[in-house]
Amino acid sequence: MEHESLTRREARKKRKRLNKLVPLLIFAAFAFYILQEQFPQLHGLSEKVFAPHKSRIRESCQDRALAAANNADFARLLEPGTLHETQNGYYVEDVVVAEMGESGQEQRFHFNCYVDSNGNIVKTHRQD
Repeated sequence: MEHESLTRREARKKRKRLNKLVPLLIFAAFAFYILQEQFPQLHGLSEKVFAPHKSRIRESCQDRALAAANNADFARLLEPGTLHETQNGYYVEDVVVAEMGESGQEQRFHFNCYVDSNGNIVKTHRQD
């Protein structure tokens, strides 16, 4: 009898601990979502962990965008782009690259890619 009440007490304690943990986990999930929206690097990191295939697709387009800069040695990625699924691959939209202009000022351009499901670039478009 005493053993039975002991296990009930232990079960109640475990439920109490779990009930305290649930709001904390929900808060952490929202905080992570907000942080990854504010910091593109964090979004890229979470995508590498949770969706590595999509991360490779996005990175192949970003690499092509950086290579398309007039002065690739001084080009940098500003926005990682948005990934959209298509029937046979992906469309990466609005990769934003900054590069050094002719007079030394920074210029930006937008870059879009169609990428097949294997990560091969099919078609690109640079918009100044």
